[in-house]
Amino acid sequence: LGRGVLAWHATLVVLAGLVIGVPVGIAAGRLGWVAAADALEVAVDPVTPFAPLALLVVSVVAVAAVLGWASYRLRATTPAVALHGE
Repeated sequence: LGRGVLAWHATLVVLAGLVIGVPVGIAAGRLGWVAAADALEVAVDPVTPFAPLALLVVSVVAVAAVLGWASYRLRATTPAVALHGE
């Protein structure tokens, strides 16, 4: 029960970080670029690359799924069985 709660907590923390951090990062980057471009007197045409952003989100979810599966497999093995090969 404790490991399941810990896994859900970790998952929710990662999802909250993605949901809050990605939009805030995009907004901060855009505002920073506009301020820097205005100071340098260059064209301001910020573009958010959504394909790499989507790849990042999919990668984080995939890694979480793989680690969750690995954690489940490790829980199914008792320490005696794991140490028997040593």
